[in-house]
Order: sequence, then C-alpha cells, then structure tokens
Amino acid sequence: MPATISELFSAAVEENGDRTAHIHRAGSEWRATSYAELGEQVRRFGAGLLKLGLQPGDRVAILANTRPEWAVADFALIGAGIIVVPIYQTSSPAECQYILENSGARAVIVEDAGRYDRIQPAVEALDGLEWVIAMDDTDLGDEVFAMHAIAASAEADDLASWDRTAADASPEQMLTYIYTSGTTGPPKGCMLTHGNYANMVEMVFEAGDIFRRDDRVVLFLPLAHTFARLIHFLTIEGGMELVFSNPLTVLDDLAETRPTILPSVPRVFEKAYNKVQARMAEATGPRAKLASWAMGVGRKRGRYVMANKFVPLLPAAEWLVAKQLVFSKIHQSFGGNVRLAVSGGAPLSREIHEFFLSAGIVILEGYGLTESTTALTLSMPDRFRTGSVGPALPRCELEIAEDGEILARGPHIFQGYYGNEEATREAIDRDGWLHTGDIGKLERGMLYITDRKKDIIVTAGGKNVAPQLLEGGLKAQSLISQALVHGDKRPFLTALITLDADDAAAMAEEHGLPRDMVDFIASDAVIDHVQAALDKVNAAHGRSHQVKRFRILPVDFTTESGELTASMKLKRKVVHDRYGQYIDEMYEDGAADAAAVTDAELVARHQRWQQSEQETAVH
Repeated sequence: MPATISELFSAAVEENGDRTAHIHRAGSEWRATSYAELGEQVRRFGAGLLKLGLQPGDRVAILANTRPEWAVADFALIGAGIIVVPIYQTSSPAECQYILENSGARAVIVEDAGRYDRIQPAVEALDGLEWVIAMDDTDLGDEVFAMHAIAASAEADDLASWDRTAADASPEQMLTYIYTSGTTGPPKGCMLTHGNYANMVEMVFEAGDIFRRDDRVVLFLPLAHTFARLIHFLTIEGGMELVFSNPLTVLDDLAETRPTILPSVPRVFEKAYNKVQARMAEATGPRAKLASWAMGVGRKRGRYVMANKFVPLLPAAEWLVAKQLVFSKIHQSFGGNVRLAVSGGAPLSREIHEFFLSAGIVILEGYGLTESTTALTLSMPDRFRTGSVGPALPRCELEIAEDGEILARGPHIFQGYYGNEEATREAIDRDGWLHTGDIGKLERGMLYITDRKKDIIVTAGGKNVAPQLLEGGLKAQSLISQALVHGDKRPFLTALITLDADDAAAMAEEHGLPRDMVDFIASDAVIDHVQAALDKVNAAHGRSHQVKRFRILPVDFTTESGELTASMKLKRKVVHDRYGQYIDEMYEDGAADAAAVTDAELVARHQRWQQSEQETAVH
C-alpha cells in the first residue's frame, strides 16, 4: 500500500487511466471524469498554486460544498506539500476568521460569491491571508483569482516542480489541519500526516471485503469532515467511481446514478425509516397484514445474516417474496442497487438498524474521531451486531479505562492540536493512548458506545444516565427531529423535543391541524403523538432512566442557528443556554407531564439566532 497520499493518488491515476473517477451533475446531465483527466486537473492546479507564490508547508483553507473542485484542490494542495485546512460550508464569518487566523492560512479557496462574503471580514483583518481563489467563474473583483485561471497559468517548470514535491512527500509530512466542531469550546486544529491517512486507508482495506473495484459510491457529506474525506481517499485507492451529490437532491441523485455503496449519517436513515413507518401505519386490511408478515420474515432472515450463517431455503424464499412485494420500494428509495450502507458521525439506533437489516439493506456502523483520522472500529459484512459499532480495525488497539472511557492507540492517531500543547497532553497520555471522551464497553471483540463522558447525567437520586440512548430512541420515532434529555442533579429526566418540518406538514394536512408551528404543537393530537412516542422509548428503560416530562419547541435545532455541529451533533451547552427557562419550567410544581411551548417569540428569536450566528464570535 502507498506510504503517502500523494503516492496513493499518482498510483491510482497511472493504474486506472480511462476508468471513471468522478461523476457530477452539470445542469440536467451527469458528467464523468476519468482518472487520467482528474490527474491532469490536479497536477495543473497544483503547479499553478506554486507559480502563484505558495510554498510547501504553507496552509491553505477550503470553504465549499462537496463538489469535484473540492477534491481537485485537495489533491493539488497535498501534492504541492501545502497543508490543507478544511472549513465547513455552514461556518459563520466569525468561525471562518478564527480558523484562518489560528491556522496561519496564506490563502483560502472559496466556492462562490456567497462563501466569499463569509471570509471578507477575515480578508480585511488578517495580513497573513494573501490570496482568495474562487472555484466558480464569479466576478469577485481583481483581488480574487479564478481556479481555472491558476491552472491555466502553469508552465513546464511549474509542473515539474509540483511533480518533484509530490514524489518527495514522506509519511511524517503534515497533510491537513482539521478543526473540531467546537462543542466544548473554541475549535482545535487536529494535525494529521500523510502517514496517518495512508495507514487509515490501509487499515480499512485490511479489515475485510467492503469496497470493491467495480463499486460506485455516492458522496453528499461535507468533505470538510474527515469521514467524507476518507471515503474519497478510499475510492481513489480502490479505483472506484465517486458520485458527487447534494444533501438537497440526494434522493433524486440516488435514483439516477444507482450507487452500490451509500456512506451517510444516521439522520438520513432516520428520515427514511420514519416515512416508511408512517406509510405502514396507514395501511389497513390485507395491506397491513402483508406488511406485518414481511417484517416478520425480514427479522427471521436478519438473524441468520447477522450471525453470518447460511439462510435456510424456506426463510430465504419467503424473504424474496417479501422483498418483491414490500421491501423493493425501500431499496428503490436508495436507487435500487445499494449493496452496503455505511453510517458514521453519530450513533444509529438499534431499532432503525434492525429495520433496514430486515429489508435486506446492511448498514455498517463505524466509530472514531477526527483525532483518530476518522475510524477506530468498523463493522464488517460478515461481522456486525445491531447496537455495536463493530470490532477494532487492524493495528488499532482499544482499551476501556476504569471509568468506562474508550482509549485507543495506533498508527492513525493524530499528532496533536495545532498550537495547543495543553489540550494535546489531555488527549494523548504518555503511553500514547488517545482518550476519546466516549464511554463504551467491549463484548466479544465488538465495541458498544454508551455515551459521551462529559454528557453522562447524574440525577439527584445518584443514578447515572446516558442521554444519547434516550435521544437516539426518540429521534427514531415519526414526527420527532431532535431531542435533548436533561436531568443532571435533578429529581427526574426531562426532554426538549423538536419536530421534523416535513412530517409536521403532512400530519397537519392529514388531520386538519394548524399549519403554523406554534399552534400546531399546541394541538392535543400532536402532544398525544409525542407522548406515545415517548412511552414507547421509555418502555425499554428502567423507571429511573425514563423521561417524565417534555416540551415541544416550535423551532428545530439547526447548524445555521448553532445548536448542531456540521456533523449533526448536539451542542448541549448552546441548547441549555438558549432554552434553559423551558427546562426549568418542567421541574416546577404542578407542571403538566405533556406541555408544549407556545411562545411565538421563540420562533422570532430562533430566526435572529440564525442571522446572528453569522456574526457572533466563536469565543
């Protein structure tokens, strides 16, 4: 296997030549780029960057949605020996400025005029930020360089210089600074080397038969996140096809491109599951009996599959009938050709995992951190368990500390936080163990995540409660979008609940309920629906681990308003700070068990938060 990502890329271009590397939408058409064409695009842009005046060791940021130009810029910078600093496309101007300043970036590559507006304050404030480069041919003024113009400027000497630099890369050479999402404070830049990523790629391929040369992988996750970045590196190493998609059009894109592998975050599976459940709940008579029979058949077959055992003839035949009559629609919603799905970034509920397994779609869960160059564990097609994130990857050591924290060690562990030795010492101990901050357990070599170490709730009665288990269960229920469980030093657990806008609109139309969200959540039908969902989740937990009261908020948690990270994790402190009064009300004497916030001002405040998040300083 290649020792550096530069070597990985050059070998893939040489080996695969005319094979398709990238597929992207151009208007109403899909266009393919071969490995040879991709190699030339990368080489010319990288050489142009060196001609511009950038040098190996410089830092250059990328602020853009997932698209082919992001990938071209990434490999071009890596080959030029330049450290890549990804910035999430949803980042506010203040967050962009913080990362650009903290990393010491000399240049930033932006997608378009909208992303340029987000870095303008930084351009004016930071003397060290010398160049702004735009992916799109938007007229942003004489001081903004066009990506295609830089590539076109490269001459023979520049190309030769880039070739030499790429060939001279070493495993110890720094490849990227990826900034954490800032859930516990200002973002920290994780320093990852060529060796970190090259080992990560090798470990995934060593683990088992997941990716194959004839696979087509769809990617709509942000390339600024290490999960999506690793997927791209894996597809290049494997000579596969990568389809660039958009979260807003991904369902249409799946139907048109028919991928075999779907990397995703749990929210996509949660929404698909809730829609199917809603349709099944509406079924009556023979249709309801057919759906019930199919699920029973699916669960029976799923037990054999999960145990990696041969499915007997009768269950196998019954399942083929069930697939034809019921499950085929679920497969078609993902394009009809998905062989495997990979879920990462957050926990996937056991209920959803088992449902898709019954339908014949295997979802492989993995677990890791940016600090571990993406993954520590990964389920295999022949070794997975619902509720588990799989076994440790080859050459990755796992231990469970006395307090339940997961510790990890291996060649993929990061080099520390850029410019922050104190935080680095807290993350990696003297023996080289990475302290993940997550609580888990190992059973028969499989890792189970129970919660974040800092998120554990200790009730007034001294009970330790893992809120993510309850929150994941609630998010798996129809109508519910997000949930935050509270109860630290309190006599019982409570929950803030937000609703899915699409599900709410459908329910309002079906039952003649108010369309205005403030009035909608005050409806008895909505409160009863959420209470029933909560009762279902509570039934799986002991009395002291059950949510006793809840509030429905008339607004959803979003990345734009700052309650969610770009990878859809809750920023608990932000939520507690903003909605603390509603949490306090649930502990007042005489508070109703099922009461909804009907404060229209909250909607207006949430809109202001979305706007002010663009201007609020990170600190």
